Amino acid sequence: MVEQNREIKSFNWGIGGGTVAEIDFYLRKIIALKPANLKWLFIEYPDGLDEELRNSGSARSIYWHTPKQTILALRIMLEKKHPLRLNFSTAYGNLKSLLYRILWIGRFSNFWQNKVLGFNLVEFIKKPQSRVLIQESGYYALDWGKVLIRTKQYFQNNLDDYYNRVNRKIDELKQRNTASINFSKTYSLKVLKNMCDRVEEQGIKPIVFMSPAIMGYEEPTAIELYKLDNTSVLFAFNNPETFPTLYKVESRWDFTHLNDKGAREFTRFMAEQFAKYIETKKSGIYPF
Repeated sequence: MVEQNREIKSFNWGIGGGTVAEIDFYLRKIIALKPANLKWLFIEYPDGLDEELRNSGSARSIYWHTPKQTILALRIMLEKKHPLRLNFSTAYGNLKSLLYRILWIGRFSNFWQNKVLGFNLVEFIKKPQSRVLIQESGYYALDWGKVLIRTKQYFQNNLDDYYNRVNRKIDELKQRNTASINFSKTYSLKVLKNMCDRVEEQGIKPIVFMSPAIMGYEEPTAIELYKLDNTSVLFAFNNPETFPTLYKVESRWDFTHLNDKGAREFTRFMAEQFAKYIETKKSGIYPF
């Protein structure tokens, strides 16, 4: 944006592995704050993510599992064409988190840390990873940690599968029907539309975007929203032919994540499309 002489302050608040229900939960909290100077809000609708059973006992999962958000998560799950066993595991994980929240299991530690022990932000900032976060203005690359090293190794050992997925994605996009709505995803579409409507009610323009991930072949809900309401704004980075550098192996961490190099390239593309939108104020799918 600086290269185009546009002074815009932005805040990147991403949630690693965030599900639709979790993103909706925090979006409601952001809207409740009634931010006075927020003009645009970028939303990613992660169709392929479900709450995993192994995370159901975490403080993060317990925190957002209100009854309303749990029902939302379960209804979205039921729309997906998952095997019965996976649906059972996902449902059990969501209900477990809800029960823990009701019983305050896993939440008292937050109270104890903040109110009793007195969490010290200054000491936290002194940690090496925190210094890197500050230096990079909040951006954290997967390259810097070893948490997901196994996914990277799996990716490198299955490059033939990756190339096949990329080619299938290209074929899928060429055959896309941008007219008819997929009625098998009516609830997911309703959730995303409600997200955007709540944002617009506050005088903020929602911009939905699709990341360059190679997982699954269902029509993204973001595209369904455009079919339903062509006044929406959608940044589509899920086309390997339009953004080939994002799909090069040297730009990837795994099937769904970019590495540091790819993330910086993605940021540049995002800024370019945003600049085009600011200039034209046109609705639709970017790039045109």
